[in-house]
Amino acid sequence: MSTLRILHVDDEVALTTIFQIVLEGSGRYEVREESCGRRALDTAREFRPDLILLDKEINGMNGEEVAAKLQEDPTLRGVPIAFVTGGVTRDEAAAESVPTLPKPVSPSELLRFVDDLLNFNACVGSEAK
Repeated sequence: MSTLRILHVDDEVALTTIFQIVLEGSGRYEVREESCGRRALDTAREFRPDLILLDKEINGMNGEEVAAKLQEDPTLRGVPIAFVTGGVTRDEAAAESVPTLPKPVSPSELLRFVDDLLNFNACVGSEAK
């Protein structure tokens, strides 16, 4: 089974490091970190992620602006985007039109959120048949 690529864009370096440790530690994901919204676009084009996790409040360009630019790019348009942000409550996150995980987040919540977005469990089940 190959690993899936995740681009995590957040200007909290300690948080991106923790996300990378948790996600790569699962053995299912390869994570690239970016701390600047403007650079995230170039990084996404080069890295070709399977999922992009964005904070809504990042340096250079906010997460919603980054998401809009990603959707304008024909090579990135189909890549799923989710927000991981401290700007919403759990109830507000559930009502968002884009998948949103509120901070703070536990390692198990992060893995469950990403697995659900990438249908990891469904893929594992189909491989076993």
